[in-house]
Amino acid sequence: MKKMFSFFAAVLVLCTLLSACSGGGAIPLTGSETAETEAADITATQETDAANKDFPFVPHVTTWDEINAIPVATPEMSVDELRQICVDFASLQQNFYWTPTHKLDYFCEGAGDADAEGKLHIKAGNVYGGLPYGGGGMSLYSAMDYYDEKTGVFDTSSFTGKNVNTMSNHCSSSIMWGFMRVSTTVNYHGTVTMLPVNGCIPIGPYTYDQTLERFDVSPDTFTRAICTQNGEQTMFESYALLQKADGVVTYLGEGIGGHTRMILEDATVVRSADGTIDGDQSFVRSVEQYSTKTNIEVSGATVVQHGEPNKKYTFREMFKSGYVPFTIPEFCGMAKVEKAHAELNVGADATIDQLKTAILTSNYAIAKVYLNVLDENGNVVSSTVRHIADNPVRTYDLTKLLSARFLSDVAGKRMQIQAFVGSGELLTAFDGTVS
Repeated sequence: MKKMFSFFAAVLVLCTLLSACSGGGAIPLTGSETAETEAADITATQETDAANKDFPFVPHVTTWDEINAIPVATPEMSVDELRQICVDFASLQQNFYWTPTHKLDYFCEGAGDADAEGKLHIKAGNVYGGLPYGGGGMSLYSAMDYYDEKTGVFDTSSFTGKNVNTMSNHCSSSIMWGFMRVSTTVNYHGTVTMLPVNGCIPIGPYTYDQTLERFDVSPDTFTRAICTQNGEQTMFESYALLQKADGVVTYLGEGIGGHTRMILEDATVVRSADGTIDGDQSFVRSVEQYSTKTNIEVSGATVVQHGEPNKKYTFREMFKSGYVPFTIPEFCGMAKVEKAHAELNVGADATIDQLKTAILTSNYAIAKVYLNVLDENGNVVSSTVRHIADNPVRTYDLTKLLSARFLSDVAGKRMQIQAFVGSGELLTAFDGTVS
């Protein structure tokens, strides 16, 4: 029997106690993973049965007003308020609907709806729900730069080749951006790395070998094996502690893949007369993104949905699919919510040579970077944006964006460098004259 990591056991106790008192929590996931196969959910257990869709998807045009209506997290907020922020943003991403201007045919290894060549196909003129699916880590903040919020039309004319996967989302990056609204501690890169070392803190009494850094080091650490080794009731008791904005993750190994979901509301727990949990009657509701398409009829129109805005899963379904529950440090007293900031490692006025080696940093994940050239009155004359899909990125090398020609053109002019970060804020890291 493998030796258990002592700190892990201590964290379990802490999160169990805090979950019982003021709420456990969920932790954000980062992008940059290849598209993950949801075999555990879609093939093995057939959890996409239409009979389980208690709350149908109702599409609407997403607006910046909706995004900005979600509060920015502050250290003074309660855990419940922080959790609601995460759920609201994750839900907004999955309720995003769009009509592409151009068809997309792109390689997406492991995607459930990929063709024999491993490609996904998006048809111009169709209505889609949820952000485009792929191996990138695009946020809703970036998607809105290509989106007409009056009509719902999504400009896909520049999405070609490798860029398509960059401007896309998958299960773990999708809920990551929900977590990133409040967290500066989460650092996972896909379901295989959703471990305590990367900010994904286990909830409840279940245990596994924490001396291993990744789920795929040994078959003994695949999440289905974790469920089997702990047994139904131990896992059911762990699921019972799930609250809104917590997460569940399954990873079944190389070539099979994994999947993750964010919980929308506290778990509903039904116990039998002997005090054990009834796994068929107890359930959670979650929001999630996946590659398999579901056609939903809304007001006579067909919406092609990549994921679930609100889906019910029983404890027994999650157990059979190998799901383990987790939270994030900000939800269980292990980390404080921080005020967002962004800095550039140059002075108020910078030379061209300084900007050639400029590094942008933020305590929150950086979703996109703006380079603005301003006139003497502070008006934007020109603007360049770079979307960052390989998240969570909190340090960005601006040499990727500042070409020699660009720097030559801005010499003697006022330039502004801004970062749009996971907290939902546009921060100015530099505003000065380039000499």
